[in-house]
Amino acid sequence: MGVLGRIAGLMGVGMLAGCGLFPPAPSAPPHLPAPTTALPTPAKVLSADAKLALAAAEEAIAQAIKTDNAWLVALEYLRRARAAAAITDSENTLLLANETLALCAAARAQLNAPRIPWPRGDGK
Repeated sequence: MGVLGRIAGLMGVGMLAGCGLFPPAPSAPPHLPAPTTALPTPAKVLSADAKLALAAAEEAIAQAIKTDNAWLVALEYLRRARAAAAITDSENTLLLANETLALCAAARAQLNAPRIPWPRGDGK
């Protein structure tokens, strides 16, 4: 018997010896019973502060659109505040609505600021 024959024989003996050491693997996972009742999930509700801030932000944007003074970034913050309110994220709704209000106030301040006289091109 050659070297390859001896290796093959040893591998076969090792495989046979190993078979008796470990129990056979189960053919299917054990059946677990399905839960009978669903766990209650707490109902998320938008906080009153977030609702008030969102309503104020929507009113501020409506006024800014009436005066043709709505900044695009303020509109984007209002869109994000509405999206946060849709998933009842009170913290982000409040934060984004307040930022919308601040941007609308800055737009009003810019509109009411005195005009800066620019020099004319003819040197006068």
